[in-house]
Amino acid sequence: MAYSTSDIEHPTRVEELVGRIAALGKPFRGLPDSFEPEAIRAAGRRQANCLNAEEGQDVAGGRVIVAFLKRGEVIFRDIGAIRF
Repeated sequence: MAYSTSDIEHPTRVEELVGRIAALGKPFRGLPDSFEPEAIRAAGRRQANCLNAEEGQDVAGGRVIVAFLKRGEVIFRDIGAIRF
């Protein structure tokens, strides 16, 4: 499994998931490893807060979409809104 992120100014980066939430930076350090929906929403909230602080305005937030990957199949699931 893998985690990827991209934005308009940078190419997509992919990081392997090995039984944990992958992070491409400091926002996830210190969080427990979990794939429970509330833990994933909390991680998304933490990352959005970090990005918004760096930019000095709200640029991140909204809903959390996860993908489950199986051979020949991808299932996307909306697990809820990031609540600030």
